[in-house]
Amino acid sequence: MPNGGGRSALSTDKSAFKQATPFLIFCVITMSIGELLFGLDASAFAQFQVLPSWLKVFGERNAKGAYALSTDRKSLMTSVQWVGKLAGTIVVEPMVHRIGYKKTMYVMCAIQFVGCILEMATSSWIVFSCGRVFQYLCIGIIENAGPTYASETSPAALRAACVSFLFIVQGLGGVITSGIFQGISTSTNPNIWLVPAGIQLIPGVIVLLSTPFIVESPRLLVAWGRKDAAAAALNKLRVRTTTSEQANAIEVEAIEQAILEAKRLSSQGGWIELFRGTNLRRTMIAIWIFIFQQWTGQQFVTSYGPTFYTSVGRGSQAFIYTLIGGILHLVLGLPFAWAYDKVGRRPLLIYGTVIATIFLIIIGILGPKTNPSTAELNTVVASLMMFRFFESFSLSQACWIIGPEIGSSILRKKTMAIATFVDVIAAFGVTYSSPYMLAALGSRVAFVFTGISVFALIFSIFFVPETKGRSLEELDEMFEAKLWAWQFSRYETKGVGHAIAELEADKAGKDNLVLDVLGVHDDKNVPEHVEDSKV
Repeated sequence: MPNGGGRSALSTDKSAFKQATPFLIFCVITMSIGELLFGLDASAFAQFQVLPSWLKVFGERNAKGAYALSTDRKSLMTSVQWVGKLAGTIVVEPMVHRIGYKKTMYVMCAIQFVGCILEMATSSWIVFSCGRVFQYLCIGIIENAGPTYASETSPAALRAACVSFLFIVQGLGGVITSGIFQGISTSTNPNIWLVPAGIQLIPGVIVLLSTPFIVESPRLLVAWGRKDAAAAALNKLRVRTTTSEQANAIEVEAIEQAILEAKRLSSQGGWIELFRGTNLRRTMIAIWIFIFQQWTGQQFVTSYGPTFYTSVGRGSQAFIYTLIGGILHLVLGLPFAWAYDKVGRRPLLIYGTVIATIFLIIIGILGPKTNPSTAELNTVVASLMMFRFFESFSLSQACWIIGPEIGSSILRKKTMAIATFVDVIAAFGVTYSSPYMLAALGSRVAFVFTGISVFALIFSIFFVPETKGRSLEELDEMFEAKLWAWQFSRYETKGVGHAIAELEADKAGKDNLVLDVLGVHDDKNVPEHVEDSKV
């Protein structure tokens, strides 16, 4: 283990949140607000399935004379949208690489408007589903671009909190939709379903108006060879001090050196490099953490929560239960975002998965009872809410924090793209099979997710490293050192990654440290754009 002049995660500055400038927060929120669409759509479609006005348009009469979705139609309508998200995960990496994050957001807005209009203008369940495919194409783009942008622009000590904005915004979307459905649940207006469908235009409008004012990712600008622009972006994103402009210019030099080193280790950063050397380990961590967040029951609750409440005899309160769960998700989102930077990724991931699994077991035991008591029914409902809560802030949040940061300097976007690609396939499997599993197993479906949760827990303990407080470039060094997952937190780094972390932490004496690391020891050797940093 390196020592002498090194840096461990335990040395993270306690005043990290002082690095959160208003402009950084604005940029991160702008890039995350598109995820509001997923919260709005996922929550809306789950509740459309029990909304009479929507079912009368898109459902069909059953044997009892009531309008409903058949199991086959429900399965198709709840899963076909993943085709759009799959396409989004495929196109986002080359799109961002070629045109940047800002122009990618404009493309996303245009597609999102088309999808929403299709949903509102039709009475055909097929066309409605096509509209959702367009919406999920946007979601596939934003769920890659948003977290990666936040990872690349935020200081190491704030990275989890910044990335978690996306997760919190998603929860906000669910609360907004649940509140609307609670308000319209007793309405007899046949077109009332257009209200929750129409509000899905909001994210695109907000992103369209805000994007012109944000900056491109400094790391992307360096990769494009635009170092002056990268330094100017950092000047806007970071806290201003008497030496901040010079420090930001030096950080650009360090980022460039890290990119060159990553290229040396990974050739030109092609897709095949994801499965070679230490990159294979990083790719597998990203892929499996996304798979487990789908297969442990999160997607089931998101897509079929109200249907499940109905199946256990609480259909009349399905909307209010969904609203309560959404409020819990939103209110506690910010504290958990802070905790991932303060406590670390591994503790929250591991202990959260343990507790979520316990609630799944309770659902599986009490839910199938033929004549459950009121107390038992209430326990099942509460357990589902608590499962959603602990699963949301363990696997579901951790995957969006760890996924964008785990890839190497030149493979980060590709790592995230392939992880979310697999995530879509996993989500499709759950949403397509869930109606059949629920019909066949009832509440015992919780035992299926329990078994998978045990494997997720083992995976988290033995394979997911602690990345709290580390610069993205430090992780390159740590993976090359081939550490066990539990060794990451105390490993002391040195070199370029360590230098960037010190710069991001804004510590005294950082300039001399970084100049030494870069081999720059006097003014004659300082790069020209470092001396004149007013770009």
